[in-house]
Amino acid sequence: MPNTNQSIVELSKRGYDLLRKRMFWEAEKHFRDALALDNHNKYVLVGLGNLYSALRKFADAISYYDKALAQDPVNKFALRGIGDAYRGQEHPEKAIPYWLRYLEGSRGDAQVMARLADSYMKLNNTVEAEIYCNKALQHGAQDKAALLGVGLLYYKIGENTKALSCFEQLLSLDASHLKALLMAGELHQQLANYAQAARYFKSALDIDPENPVALYGLANCSRGQEDHTEGSLWWAKALEKDPDNQRINTRAGDALFNTGNIEEAQHHFQRSLQVGFDPYALLGLARIHRSRNNLEEAKTCCQKVLERIPDHPRALDELAKISNTPGSE
Repeated sequence: MPNTNQSIVELSKRGYDLLRKRMFWEAEKHFRDALALDNHNKYVLVGLGNLYSALRKFADAISYYDKALAQDPVNKFALRGIGDAYRGQEHPEKAIPYWLRYLEGSRGDAQVMARLADSYMKLNNTVEAEIYCNKALQHGAQDKAALLGVGLLYYKIGENTKALSCFEQLLSLDASHLKALLMAGELHQQLANYAQAARYFKSALDIDPENPVALYGLANCSRGQEDHTEGSLWWAKALEKDPDNQRINTRAGDALFNTGNIEEAQHHFQRSLQVGFDPYALLGLARIHRSRNNLEEAKTCCQKVLERIPDHPRALDELAKISNTPGSE
């Protein structure tokens, strides 16, 4: 019996080590060899649950966590794991009771509190969601994963000031956290704090030089600051990563038009329209035609917008400018 127990322990430890290294097939073999020696061993059962959760085989994971809990109803690893597995299946109502049981024995786990907040929000229980957001921040002021989770939840529900506070607290702990840099940049951009937003996006590019979100964000900040020359450069970099992106082509066209690069602007507006209808690309072309005194072509572009959106204010405004241009009939 002592040799058998030793073998189970050694196989399990090796299984967990292989799982941490994401060597899933090898980990499964070790756990199953251990299970063959003792099919009630909770340490092995939880290991298999963790393995199948990592493989997103959540039904299998739940089966093994259930077996572990049958042996030990307060096993914190099984309680947390089964909650995560139900979360993976998008069953927040099933995850919540297990996480609540888990917190009875692990009261300071801010990450689980953040997951509870998110689950309650998915069930439209905003009162409980807010309670667990506050608990997560109280217990997880130094926990990067908890701060990220709560920040993303606040962002999702439009509590942008609270979200920004979470992301900036996270960045005070880890200044190179890419997701936090991007989210802080996005939120400052929404607040029209373009200089601060640009600083965050540039820090993100120091980590990931081709990050499309940061490139788009910097281009949009330049647009907000009406620095169309710099904006043109950032839009061009963004298009290197996503040349058929309709919105980027349209905004690149706007920036180029505003810097006097009419031919290039026209190319991007037309590229945008190859993707599909875009009122702002059509209005960009209308401005180009008006600048060249091709007034009928300019009117046609505006009319195409108004056929789809009859009260489009910018189309009506551009049409009025065309009508007031000398030579217009």
